[in-house]
Amino acid sequence: MVRLITISSLLAYNSLTLAGVLPIVPAGPELQDRATAPNPVNRWESLGGTIISPPAAISALAGTMNVFVVGRYGVCHHIGYNGTNWSTWEAIEGAYLSSSAPVPVSWGPNRLDILAQGEDAAIWHISYDGFSLSEWESLGGSIQSAPAAISWGTNRLDVFGVGSDAGLYHKWWDGKDWSAWEFLGGEGIDSKPAVTSWAANRLDVFATAGGALYHKAWDGKNWGAMEALGGNLRSDPAAVSWGRNRIDVFALGTDKAVWHISFDGSNWSQWESLGGEFTLAPVAVSDQPNRLDVYAVGASGVTSQIVWNGNNVEDSLTGRVDVFVMGQDKALWHNW
Repeated sequence: MVRLITISSLLAYNSLTLAGVLPIVPAGPELQDRATAPNPVNRWESLGGTIISPPAAISALAGTMNVFVVGRYGVCHHIGYNGTNWSTWEAIEGAYLSSSAPVPVSWGPNRLDILAQGEDAAIWHISYDGFSLSEWESLGGSIQSAPAAISWGTNRLDVFGVGSDAGLYHKWWDGKDWSAWEFLGGEGIDSKPAVTSWAANRLDVFATAGGALYHKAWDGKNWGAMEALGGNLRSDPAAVSWGRNRIDVFALGTDKAVWHISFDGSNWSQWESLGGEFTLAPVAVSDQPNRLDVYAVGASGVTSQIVWNGNNVEDSLTGRVDVFVMGQDKALWHNW
């Protein structure tokens, strides 16, 4: 099993992000050999570049990887892997972006949509249809957070952000048109949102306010009320679903440990501490039912991982993981 994750700098920059998690099928002997090589922790390669944002990575076609960053002057840059070689860096000009990580989404093979927060606090969008890039377009808004975006079906995009009034906002693409921004409620939101989907036309959105976690769900017809899930939290939440009616949410507590809460289709669990002492928000990924991988970074810059295999907590990882980080030299670094 091969997984693709992106993490910001482990040492120098104060953020940790998961941008895309999709299975990647090894495309040839080079990838297969790398996946089974020893000492993966020490197998770092520099992909160059001069970047000011955490990286964001995604796979929209088996055997390929695409990484997006914000470079100097707020310009988006891209580097891709075709299964054999890395491309050269290309600038995707036409929008001036903040230093938040871009958010790539894919709703079909070789389809990419990139959402990013602009320097003007609007959300900007560009897409790739397998042949060419569109032009950047402004989706408007007065969004004070990095966006969260997801696709639950072909030609569908849902984008979320925190507005200048500290409320939660939503905008969607239905295959033909963008909606207007809609206000989903909330007040005093102090984190960027997290979103997950466990079925077509299902959305679960999370954010924190005053240290507590809040949840809002779309059931295909209506938005539910804003639901308080408690907690004593100090980081952005990370949300993931490994199956129908299943949600797992992670965040740092005020004690700097990773805390976890889950939904089983009927009820929310109690908060549980997974321990540790960390400085950056955790990220979570699932690539199969009943499997969870959670990553967090401590004060010394060391990345730690905890794994749930459906029955027990493990401290080891099987399969291939591609990790992208922003180095102290502001270059993009890759480990696999």
